[in-house]
Amino acid sequence: MIRLTYEISGILVALLMGLYAFRYLTSLYKFFFYQLIAYILTYMLSYVVLAFPSINLYPGSNQWLFNLDMPIETGLLVWPVYLYYKSSRERLLILLGYLIFLGILLSEIIVEGLRVFANYGAVAESILLLILYLIVAYSQFRWENNPWKSAPLIWVSVGILIYFVGTVPYLSLMHFLNLHYRILSYYLYNVITVGLSNLRYIMLAIGFWFIRHNAQSSGINE
Repeated sequence: MIRLTYEISGILVALLMGLYAFRYLTSLYKFFFYQLIAYILTYMLSYVVLAFPSINLYPGSNQWLFNLDMPIETGLLVWPVYLYYKSSRERLLILLGYLIFLGILLSEIIVEGLRVFANYGAVAESILLLILYLIVAYSQFRWENNPWKSAPLIWVSVGILIYFVGTVPYLSLMHFLNLHYRILSYYLYNVITVGLSNLRYIMLAIGFWFIRHNAQSSGINE
């Protein structure tokens, strides 16, 4: 129970705050909410397929679910950046980055199979999102009229940056650690991946709160 609470605390806070602010979300921010929902569904299904082997494509493993979720998660996080930039050149580069990630992911799945978690695909996802959200955060901080402390996109972007910066080293070594240092890998997963995931989604929740707060401060009626 303690472990479950630890794993879902961040996403639960983000979900409640997303629902609280949903009517004020623009199309850009709605994609962050959709990504949250996709992650929650994947998380729930990962336990269901372990509990009921008869419906599991690969009994004893749920990693294939996260492989299937990865292009969805990445797409839902890439799209807000696509909407953020208006020039066709920038949008083309964003789509090209997504296609490169997709190529790496599919190549790894073809070679290793769907059952094995595609950690190189996850690293490619992390690098792509780090580049995109670093640029977004930088442009937000450079905007002189932007009160950054109450800017939702800064909170969301920084949360994403912290998560993917922290998880890239672990993801790169995950299969090696699982093979040779399984207990260490277990603890690193809980401290790094789950811990930073909680922080990321709490910062998303703060972003959602500022969206509603800023809208109401501007006199937008419910």
